[in-house]
Amino acid sequence: MSGNVWEITQDWYNSNYYKDMTAQGKVKNPQGAENPYNPNNPNIPQKVIKGGSFLYNASYCASYRPSARMGNSLDSAQEHLGFRTVASPGMLQNE
Repeated sequence: MSGNVWEITQDWYNSNYYKDMTAQGKVKNPQGAENPYNPNNPNIPQKVIKGGSFLYNASYCASYRPSARMGNSLDSAQEHLGFRTVASPGMLQNE
């Protein structure tokens, strides 16, 4: 799921999150930061966007992969930013 649009997620972007988790020991299934923090924009809360978009090319961009993460402000709208909807199996049954 990469290369079409960046996927905006529910997680807050915190540039220290994974470093802090590593310092605490091995973590399985991290749940994301409780508070946003980006030293480049400390007063602007950001959500995590992941995956890359059609504007990126593997030959010149390291962020063109599913594990790529970046911060994005909540008021930002871009043609290469989207979201994924989720449904539980019970919601998919015909009534």
